[in-house]
Amino acid sequence: MTRLYTLNSFIAPDFSLLVSNWTFGAAADDYCAASHSYRGPVYVLLTPYDAAVLINISPERERDAVALVCRVPHEGRINHAPEGTLREADAREAASARSRIATEAATEVPEIKGSPWIWICQDTGLCIHGEPHLISLLRFQEGRCTDVISTSERHRIAPIGEE
Repeated sequence: MTRLYTLNSFIAPDFSLLVSNWTFGAAADDYCAASHSYRGPVYVLLTPYDAAVLINISPERERDAVALVCRVPHEGRINHAPEGTLREADAREAASARSRIATEAATEVPEIKGSPWIWICQDTGLCIHGEPHLISLLRFQEGRCTDVISTSERHRIAPIGEE
Protein backbone atom coordinates (compact mmCIF):
# COMPACT_ATOMS: atom_id res chain seq x y z
CA MET A 1 0.00 0.00 0.00
CA THR A 2 1.23 3.46 -0.88
CA ARG A 3 0.55 5.91 1.91
CA LEU A 4 -0.18 9.47 0.85
CA TYR A 5 0.19 12.45 3.13
CA THR A 6 -0.70 16.12 2.86
CA LEU A 7 2.10 18.46 1.75
CA ASN A 8 2.64 21.97 2.92
CA SER A 9 5.12 24.56 1.70
CA PHE A 10 7.42 23.86 4.67
CA ILE A 11 7.97 20.17 3.91
CA ALA A 12 7.66 20.27 0.11
CA PRO A 13 10.46 20.71 -2.39
CA ASP A 14 10.47 24.02 -4.25
CA PHE A 15 7.84 23.50 -6.94
CA SER A 16 7.61 27.20 -7.85
CA LEU A 17 9.21 26.92 -11.30
CA LEU A 18 6.95 24.08 -12.43
CA VAL A 19 3.73 24.71 -10.48
CA SER A 20 3.81 28.19 -9.05
CA ASN A 21 0.29 28.54 -7.69
CA TRP A 22 -0.43 25.20 -6.03
CA THR A 23 -3.06 25.29 -3.31
CA PHE A 24 -3.03 21.67 -2.11
CA GLY A 25 -0.45 18.92 -2.33
CA ALA A 26 -0.22 15.23 -1.59
CA ALA A 27 2.89 13.08 -1.59
CA ALA A 28 4.01 9.47 -1.42
CA ASP A 29 7.64 9.07 -0.39
CA ASP A 30 8.45 5.65 -1.84
CA TYR A 31 6.03 4.94 -4.69
CA CYS A 32 6.74 1.97 -6.95
CA ALA A 33 5.15 2.10 -10.40
CA ALA A 34 3.31 -1.02 -11.51
CA SER A 35 5.74 -1.30 -14.45
CA HIS A 36 8.69 -0.93 -12.01
CA SER A 37 9.94 1.89 -14.26
CA TYR A 38 9.93 4.34 -11.36
CA ARG A 39 10.48 4.12 -7.64
CA GLY A 40 10.60 7.22 -5.49
CA PRO A 41 8.57 10.20 -4.36
CA VAL A 42 5.40 11.24 -6.19
CA TYR A 43 3.79 14.63 -5.69
CA VAL A 44 0.25 15.55 -6.74
CA LEU A 45 -0.43 19.28 -6.67
CA LEU A 46 -3.75 21.01 -7.18
CA THR A 47 -4.08 24.57 -8.46
CA PRO A 48 -7.23 26.62 -9.04
CA TYR A 49 -7.16 25.38 -12.65
CA ASP A 50 -5.52 21.98 -12.85
CA ALA A 51 -3.68 19.10 -11.22
CA ALA A 52 0.00 18.35 -11.71
CA VAL A 53 1.99 15.21 -10.94
CA LEU A 54 5.72 15.43 -10.31
CA ILE A 55 8.38 12.81 -9.65
CA ASN A 56 11.97 13.00 -8.44
CA ILE A 57 14.46 12.61 -11.30
CA SER A 58 17.70 12.59 -9.33
CA PRO A 59 19.54 9.28 -8.84
CA GLU A 60 20.68 10.70 -5.49
CA ARG A 61 17.10 11.83 -4.70
CA GLU A 62 18.08 15.45 -4.32
CA ARG A 63 15.09 17.15 -2.80
CA ASP A 64 14.42 19.75 -5.51
CA ALA A 65 15.22 17.58 -8.55
CA VAL A 66 11.65 17.11 -9.72
CA ALA A 67 10.05 16.80 -13.15
CA LEU A 68 6.49 17.38 -14.23
CA VAL A 69 5.06 14.12 -15.64
CA CYS A 70 1.36 14.97 -15.96
CA ARG A 71 -0.93 17.97 -15.97
CA VAL A 72 -4.71 17.93 -16.40
CA PRO A 73 -7.34 20.68 -16.05
CA HIS A 74 -9.99 19.99 -13.42
CA GLU A 75 -12.39 22.61 -14.79
CA GLY A 76 -13.43 23.69 -11.30
CA ARG A 77 -15.05 20.30 -10.68
CA ILE A 78 -12.67 19.44 -7.83
CA ASN A 79 -12.04 21.41 -4.63
CA HIS A 80 -8.46 22.56 -5.26
CA ALA A 81 -7.86 23.73 -1.68
CA PRO A 82 -9.21 21.19 0.82
CA GLU A 83 -8.06 21.72 4.38
CA GLY A 84 -6.76 19.07 6.72
CA THR A 85 -4.88 15.84 6.32
CA LEU A 86 -5.35 12.98 3.92
CA ARG A 87 -6.96 9.82 5.23
CA GLU A 88 -7.66 6.46 3.68
CA ALA A 89 -11.22 6.21 2.37
CA ASP A 90 -13.58 3.98 4.32
CA ALA A 91 -15.14 0.95 2.58
CA ARG A 92 -18.26 2.83 1.45
CA GLU A 93 -16.30 5.79 0.07
CA ALA A 94 -13.81 3.52 -1.69
CA ALA A 95 -16.56 1.43 -3.30
CA SER A 96 -18.33 4.57 -4.48
CA ALA A 97 -15.10 5.97 -5.94
CA ARG A 98 -14.15 2.72 -7.70
CA SER A 99 -17.65 2.47 -9.15
CA ARG A 100 -17.49 6.05 -10.43
CA ILE A 101 -14.02 5.48 -11.93
CA ALA A 102 -15.23 2.27 -13.61
CA THR A 103 -18.24 4.11 -15.04
CA GLU A 104 -15.85 6.61 -16.60
CA ALA A 105 -13.69 3.80 -18.02
CA ALA A 106 -15.56 3.98 -21.32
CA THR A 107 -13.60 7.18 -21.87
CA GLU A 108 -9.83 7.26 -21.41
CA VAL A 109 -9.72 6.43 -17.70
CA PRO A 110 -6.94 4.03 -16.75
CA GLU A 111 -8.03 0.48 -16.07
CA ILE A 112 -8.51 -0.35 -12.42
CA LYS A 113 -6.17 -3.17 -11.49
CA GLY A 114 -6.75 -4.77 -8.13
CA SER A 115 -8.13 -2.40 -5.53
CA PRO A 116 -6.35 0.94 -5.75
CA TRP A 117 -6.20 2.93 -2.55
CA ILE A 118 -8.40 6.00 -2.33
CA TRP A 119 -7.23 8.90 -0.17
CA ILE A 120 -9.51 11.75 0.92
CA CYS A 121 -9.05 15.23 2.34
CA GLN A 122 -12.35 16.95 3.16
CA ASP A 123 -14.40 16.47 -0.05
CA THR A 124 -11.49 15.78 -2.42
CA GLY A 125 -10.21 12.30 -3.20
CA LEU A 126 -7.13 11.02 -4.97
CA CYS A 127 -6.22 7.68 -6.49
CA ILE A 128 -3.02 6.65 -8.32
CA HIS A 129 -3.53 3.90 -10.91
CA GLY A 130 -0.23 2.03 -10.97
CA GLU A 131 1.86 4.65 -12.77
CA PRO A 132 2.53 8.10 -11.28
CA HIS A 133 1.00 9.93 -14.26
CA LEU A 134 -2.27 7.97 -14.08
CA ILE A 135 -4.42 9.53 -11.38
CA SER A 136 -8.05 10.14 -10.60
CA LEU A 137 -9.28 13.18 -8.71
CA LEU A 138 -12.60 12.64 -6.97
CA ARG A 139 -15.27 14.84 -5.48
CA PHE A 140 -17.20 13.45 -2.52
CA GLN A 141 -20.49 14.56 -1.04
CA GLU A 142 -21.86 12.88 2.08
CA GLY A 143 -19.58 9.85 1.62
CA ARG A 144 -20.52 9.32 -2.03
CA CYS A 145 -18.29 10.02 -5.02
CA THR A 146 -20.13 12.53 -7.22
CA ASP A 147 -17.49 13.40 -9.83
CA VAL A 148 -14.20 12.13 -11.18
CA ILE A 149 -11.47 13.48 -13.42
CA SER A 150 -8.86 10.99 -14.56
CA THR A 151 -5.68 11.22 -16.55
CA SER A 152 -4.65 8.90 -19.36
CA GLU A 153 -1.51 8.29 -21.39
CA ARG A 154 -2.29 11.39 -23.45
CA HIS A 155 -1.71 13.55 -20.34
CA ARG A 156 1.77 12.12 -19.76
CA ILE A 157 4.72 14.47 -20.08
CA ALA A 158 8.07 12.70 -20.58
CA PRO A 159 10.86 14.07 -18.35
CA ILE A 160 13.72 15.59 -20.35
CA GLY A 161 16.12 12.72 -19.62
CA GLU A 162 13.57 10.25 -20.98
CA GLU A 163 13.22 11.80 -24.44
